[in-house]
Amino acid sequence: MVDRTEMEGTGEELEQVLKAMPKRRFRVLLLPEEAVTEREESVPFYETASAEEWTRAFSEWVQSHPPDGPSLSDDAVTRDSIYSGRA
Repeated sequence: MVDRTEMEGTGEELEQVLKAMPKRRFRVLLLPEEAVTEREESVPFYETASAEEWTRAFSEWVQSHPPDGPSLSDDAVTRDSIYSGRA
């Protein structure tokens, strides 16, 4: 298995990191700044969101539904109906 670490920085910054590990071999992929920005934007929300961002997004999702929308009947959410067929 290959240990994969992604780093970002100027050439001088990365050079300092690489000098600290003189016996390891590296493959370097140089990307223009635009490519880095596009990739960061394509990272899924769930991989980068903080707890506060999750809370805000969930609240916005809840608010996007009509408050008078259809709901389940009382019978549909009884314990017996949820666990019907279980011994």
